[in-house]
Amino acid sequence: METWEQQLTEILEKEETLLQAILDEARLKTVALKSADIKSLGDIVNIEQPLAMRLEAAERKRRDIMDDAGLGGLSLSELTCRVNGDYSDKLEKRLKSMSQILLGLKRINALNIELTRSRLEFYDYLRGAGRQGYENDGRVRQPHRSRAVIDRKA
Repeated sequence: METWEQQLTEILEKEETLLQAILDEARLKTVALKSADIKSLGDIVNIEQPLAMRLEAAERKRRDIMDDAGLGGLSLSELTCRVNGDYSDKLEKRLKSMSQILLGLKRINALNIELTRSRLEFYDYLRGAGRQGYENDGRVRQPHRSRAVIDRKA
């Protein structure tokens, strides 16, 4: 039977793999956002959703393992101090790797948010400009104003 340390190491390895896959999809999303490739964005979202669900399930299992070992409520960094030698090194290495992946994911997601915001603002601008219209020489068409009844009478 596996010890809780072995189980924890395995589940953290699984979480790290899932996080890396989500990071890879976020990078692909950046490319799709830059090129406004809606089909690719849809495909990426369809891949990301199951990955996120699997990550959530793995995280639940990690918490269960820690609860069963009487270590519920401890952070992973606190846990590395309580684990025996070899596992402590493995957990610390895994924690550093996961932290780097999460930092990269945070940066890429911030970029993707800005790309999305800028794209939406541009589309909103185009939509507004389309309503206003342009003359053949490129000048903005002035809206035609009908004169009020008082102006016509005067």
